[in-house]
Amino acid sequence: MAINRIQFQRGLSMAEFMGRYGREDQCEEALMTSRWPAGFACPRCGSVEHTTFRREGLLYFQCSGCRHQCSLIVGTIFESTKLALTQWFLAMHLLTQSKNNVSALELKRHLGVCYKTAWLLKHKLMEVMRLREDSRQLTGRSARSAPWWAASAAAPSPSSDTACICDWRPTRAPSRCWAWCSAAGCPPGLSCAGSSPGSSAGRCAA
Repeated sequence: MAINRIQFQRGLSMAEFMGRYGREDQCEEALMTSRWPAGFACPRCGSVEHTTFRREGLLYFQCSGCRHQCSLIVGTIFESTKLALTQWFLAMHLLTQSKNNVSALELKRHLGVCYKTAWLLKHKLMEVMRLREDSRQLTGRSARSAPWWAASAAAPSPSSDTACICDWRPTRAPSRCWAWCSAAGCPPGLSCAGSSPGSSAGRCAA
């Protein structure tokens, strides 16, 4: 049986992750590089001249021009958090490297926080990922499993009813992208183009 290269693609091992982001200063450096690749620039006046100081352990920048102060995490998903950046980074690693869903209860055990904190942290990260992917469109072959379509049709909801299924293709899969139907037939709201419905090799179109 051929190896699925997608499943065997290289990821970041836990040992490698801890070597890169296991300390707070490493996470701060990674966040600074992500926010200001060319170095800090004042969000108010744009000046790059600044000084740094810490208040309650949090890194702050003070502009030498307008004297504006801002912290490293202000304006990010980490703003106002009481958790260490190492905990946030570990949560991001666990959520993105796991093949299956990571529950809030599992995050709670890994991070050493209460369940409510783990639940909120997980949903904040998932919302950020959703916003990042919203503008992304698929190209080429797009596949959806039959159980997904069947569940969507059997249990209509505001996010998974037939209308939304029909809307999914124009918004996330443009005309240059085509969906592949399975032996279960075409999804609700779509018709099979180029093959008879129910075939194992057909293209579904709106």
